[in-house]
Amino acid sequence: NYLVTLDDQDGFNEYAPSISYWSLASGVTTDGRTAHFTGQLGVDTDLYVAVPERFVWHTDSFTHNQCEPIVKHRGFTTETQYVARIEGQSGQGFLMAAFPRLADEEKPVFTPWAGTDGLKITWKGETHYLLLSLTPKAINLDGIKATAACMVVKVTDTKNFTISLPLGGTASFGGKKVSGTAPIELVVEKGKSKVHPGKNLMPVAKQ
Repeated sequence: NYLVTLDDQDGFNEYAPSISYWSLASGVTTDGRTAHFTGQLGVDTDLYVAVPERFVWHTDSFTHNQCEPIVKHRGFTTETQYVARIEGQSGQGFLMAAFPRLADEEKPVFTPWAGTDGLKITWKGETHYLLLSLTPKAINLDGIKATAACMVVKVTDTKNFTISLPLGGTASFGGKKVSGTAPIELVVEKGKSKVHPGKNLMPVAKQ
């Protein structure tokens, strides 16, 4: 499991925004678009910034003795939290992914995708294509054709993949297509497909 967030800055174009990510860790390093948190409890986290293209990392830490019970039970008397703060660009928001994994697992590979509205994540033989936009967008990339505002395509190969449209839309890959006005998912396993309709938990109020 990982988290992808879109933070829009529309209406505040005169300011250079910043966003901070705090983690219970023993250290944090930055390299290009990625910050790596070394976890104290065996779980590391990679934080990737897809948007904006240009930004500045700032890192710091804070140690205190107000440990939560779950931390005290592991023998800690103090708790250290590290922060990676991203100083962005005026008029631009943030598109980011926080990817936790076991410390001895391979690192995910992040790549910007679909302009400023998406990213690609490759890990353990799977490639995930993620689109997150404020409005529906038409794309034709890497064998994926879609018109959607929010989409997740998880690909092992052309016979095994899923297409998820949390806000509805239309998408196709590997000769399979799915569309709907509400959340919907297409699951393809060994070339056989099955559609799972969802429920809209964020209905738009009628004007």
